[in-house]
Amino acid sequence: MFGPIIVCNAVYTGDLDVKQPAVVNLRKKLQEERKRHQKREDDLKEKISVLNYKFYRVKLINFYFDIICDKLVHQKTQAIAVDFDRV
Repeated sequence: MFGPIIVCNAVYTGDLDVKQPAVVNLRKKLQEERKRHQKREDDLKEKISVLNYKFYRVKLINFYFDIICDKLVHQKTQAIAVDFDRV
């Protein structure tokens, strides 16, 4: 029968030396992961704000469109030109 199989060469002794390379690497990985998640969260917040702006703009355009349609019906105007990009 074979002896114990060594899976890794790190042994936990109860003390965690913060200067050990494994601990330093783990801290770096955690910091990178935090930064990545923060960037992702910031990107999502930016996308939400853009969507909110677009939604507000569409509501505003619909509001003006309803007003214009009402005026067209009441005044029996043939045509009216509106630049919605300027709304």
